[in-house]
Amino acid sequence: GNNADMKAKKRHAHGERNSSAKHTAAFVLSLRTAHANGATPQELADMHHMPYSTVISIVSRVNWRHLP
Repeated sequence: GNNADMKAKKRHAHGERNSSAKHTAAFVLSLRTAHANGATPQELADMHHMPYSTVISIVSRVNWRHLP
């Protein structure tokens, strides 16, 4: 349908353009860098006062897939 077409063509609001986004692209990239450099998801969650599950979703690229 139309929604699937919109998503396939990247015309949907993803990332910061999504009005319900709580994080910026810069924050997501910094979180992934910290994780790559050895910080555990739990440490990152505690440091940034956010749910562990959110950190896991970001570093495992479930969320913010369009970012490297």
